[in-house]
Amino acid sequence: MKMVEQKHNIFQISKELLELLESKGYSTGTLNNYRRALDSIALFMKERKMTEYTEGIGEAYFDDHISNWKIKKSRQKQIQTLLRRLDEFKNGVGYRDPISNISCINLSNNCVLGIPNNKGFKHSS
Repeated sequence: MKMVEQKHNIFQISKELLELLESKGYSTGTLNNYRRALDSIALFMKERKMTEYTEGIGEAYFDDHISNWKIKKSRQKQIQTLLRRLDEFKNGVGYRDPISNISCINLSNNCVLGIPNNKGFKHSS
């Protein structure tokens, strides 16, 4: 897996993270949601004359975003997930494929129910 090395330029990290998610089969809609959020983070950083992404910047972005906008809890969780993925990717932590972490109840060799394992991934058929 290709990881961003020493420098943590938000544009390079965003590009490589989106490429990874695309390779994992994420839908166009989901990729577009990630792209918009990453662009929003980049704008937040540009306004503050920052180019190197850190976890602290992610936290500041989240705090600023939820204090300035009416954001539903579900959207807040989406942003937190993005920031977690961004931090993990930046730090070289391998992305966990949710599909490979599913336990299935099988009937006639078909997965009829995905049960999250201890990593907390959700999946249903």
